[in-house]
Amino acid sequence: MLRVRNMDLYVKRFAMSMLAATLTACGGGGGSSAPSVTITTSPVVVRLGESAVITWASENSGSCQASGAWDGSRATAGTATVTPASLGVQTYTLTCSGGGRTAAASATVRVDMQPPAVEISVAPASVTINTPATITWSSVRATSCEVADEVRNRESGTSGSASIVLSATGDHVFTVTCAGDGGND
Repeated sequence: MLRVRNMDLYVKRFAMSMLAATLTACGGGGGSSAPSVTITTSPVVVRLGESAVITWASENSGSCQASGAWDGSRATAGTATVTPASLGVQTYTLTCSGGGRTAAASATVRVDMQPPAVEISVAPASVTINTPATITWSSVRATSCEVADEVRNRESGTSGSASIVLSATGDHVFTVTCAGDGGND
């Protein structure tokens, strides 16, 4: 009988150590869940001067702090509209805390240059054959412009004017195409 009791005692100790291991694996039997954070931006690419919306949510947290391209205390869930002030990739990070633990997540917005813009005018708007007209153009954010009509192309600066003498009747189309770091217009 003594052997049975020893075996019985051994089984009880083994079962208690298994129970302790199980409780440890569950976080000690009473801790809170770790916080989690998700954050997104839309759109993920904007032109300089345009806005993006940041959307975030956290679970098991009581407070959140923004860092990176934005800052300050934030609610545990929400949206914010941002207008990045510089070119390149802007990173928006949110760190949330709860139960003595923290979690962080980041999202990015890429900021590109605005494309060039150009204005063109012709004066006078109506002329007779062999009478000159003046085409005037001006651009912003352009590094080069080209003035073209259906007869010829002419390289030009980012702003200027040119005198044109038309030798045929009808409507004539003049195009100014400008290029810059942000694309073409």
